[in-house]
Amino acid sequence: MDVSENLLIEYALDFERKGNFPAAIEVVKYIIKNNPESADLYHGLGDMYRNSDQYELAMETFKKGLTLAEKNSNQDMIDLFKQHIVELKQLMNK
Repeated sequence: MDVSENLLIEYALDFERKGNFPAAIEVVKYIIKNNPESADLYHGLGDMYRNSDQYELAMETFKKGLTLAEKNSNQDMIDLFKQHIVELKQLMNK
């Protein structure tokens, strides 16, 4: 029986809301294994890394997502990733 991606995302978000970032991150990484071209998933994973103060991993993840968004010509996601990268650089320089 396959568990739907949407249900797994709900589990990840629930873990994140409860502050269980390691579990949330692992769920999203599992989803990415099955859908490695999804810029949206990299966005979510990057947010989880950032929210758990793992800035280097967040930066790496946002850059990967930016590459995917550029590959898919998704301008909204390109802009969002660029914004997150700038904000993250500011956080890392504090």
